[in-house]
Amino acid sequence: MIGLRLLQRSLGLISTLVLARLLMPEDFGVIAMALAITALVELLTMLGLDMALIQKKGAGNSHFDTAWTLGLIFKAASALLLVLSAGLIAEFYSDARLTDIIYIYAAVAFLSGFENIGLVAYRKELEFRKEFNFQIIKKVLAVVVTVGLALYFRNYWALALGTLFAQFTGVALSYVIHPYRPKLTLHYWREMLNFSSWIVFNNFAIYARDRGADFVIGKVQGAEMVGNFRIASEISSLPTTAIYLPITRAVFPGFSKISDEPLRLKNAYLSAQAAVSIVSLPAVIMLMLLADPLVTLLLGQNWLHIIPVIQILCLCGATKVAHGNRHALFMSVGKPSWIGFVTVIELLIMYPAIIYALMHNHDLEVIAWIKFISSLATIPLGLHLISKVIDIKRTDWLAISWRPIAATVLMSVVVTTMHTYLPGDGSAYTAALQMLLLTPLCVISYTLFIWLLWQLAGKPTGIESKIIGSEQFTKVIKKITGMIR
Repeated sequence: MIGLRLLQRSLGLISTLVLARLLMPEDFGVIAMALAITALVELLTMLGLDMALIQKKGAGNSHFDTAWTLGLIFKAASALLLVLSAGLIAEFYSDARLTDIIYIYAAVAFLSGFENIGLVAYRKELEFRKEFNFQIIKKVLAVVVTVGLALYFRNYWALALGTLFAQFTGVALSYVIHPYRPKLTLHYWREMLNFSSWIVFNNFAIYARDRGADFVIGKVQGAEMVGNFRIASEISSLPTTAIYLPITRAVFPGFSKISDEPLRLKNAYLSAQAAVSIVSLPAVIMLMLLADPLVTLLLGQNWLHIIPVIQILCLCGATKVAHGNRHALFMSVGKPSWIGFVTVIELLIMYPAIIYALMHNHDLEVIAWIKFISSLATIPLGLHLISKVIDIKRTDWLAISWRPIAATVLMSVVVTTMHTYLPGDGSAYTAALQMLLLTPLCVISYTLFIWLLWQLAGKPTGIESKIIGSEQFTKVIKKITGMIR
């Protein structure tokens, strides 16, 4: 599942890099401002009906049809609201371009309501490859068309129309991929909406945490500034969206099936969290270490000023690893309110500081530091609530986290030391040389350190024993140590 998700995210990265070369920060900023509003409106339609279907044991066709009908109604309502408010949104931002862009995203919202609800059955039955086939085909077509539109328009219209094409393609493909044909019915509407009440609240809270800063930055600083912050956020989040989120998405159905078996649930959660830690943590720190040559080589001179912002937001991504798969866990045991509770605490720390920083003309690096500190501050609360659900002790956390943390720190020391000996004149050639040398050094050093620490710890069972203890991994280690000698 992670490997397939990595491929999907790689396509997204390629698209972002190509578009960043063709478009200007202001183009991304205009779209980011539009999305800050449209995403807020669409939150009213994100009822978590898919999660309700996954959690409910014995969900039948009528449940699926009710979920599809409710989704269609709410999506149509959000599209209408966007159309009616397009002029006001443009006036709020003092940017007339936003009116027509909002119309495009209203069409996207309306089309999304027709997507085949049968796809949820693949997740419910843990058939992730079939869902991936749908997502990857949709993504490939969207990337090709959006890049083509960027070559033609050379402005923000490429991003808006590319999104519309992707949604239209997604709806059509959903009925090709899955044979289910939904029908209009509201038979179980009360049952479905009872589950969704906290989901809607959580969605608003998570939106405010992840995308709300775009709204504030766009209003106070304008399109270019919010475009810079959005691209920095997209790049810094690549490891978490490619690794962390797929694991969370994959484990929720499994957690739901064993939610009434505390011991099995605890073991499953610890295994999932160990997998997140051993892969996501080094990936996000590796991106932080390589941000300078990566941006120089792939994005170009127009984006060099966002390098420090990317690096700080990577640290924020590292805190997500520490938060764990708590969303999937809380949802599986019927405590969605706990998700919103932790997120609201984070917002109360973050937003006063962000508003103060922007009103006093602080740069994006300060905003990034505020997001990092806010996320870091809520880790203890999240871990406390997790322990309430599955009785996890500090020793359990330490057992699954200390080796990935130590190996990542040692990797950082090695790579940072090597970086000081490499030329750094800011040219694309030098950046390519740094990437060529430092990327494999990150992978090799982390691999060796995590293997060594696992050996010193007595080869404990778990995710490491399945990966590091495999015959294939042992052969790789022998080849690496042979090369070093």
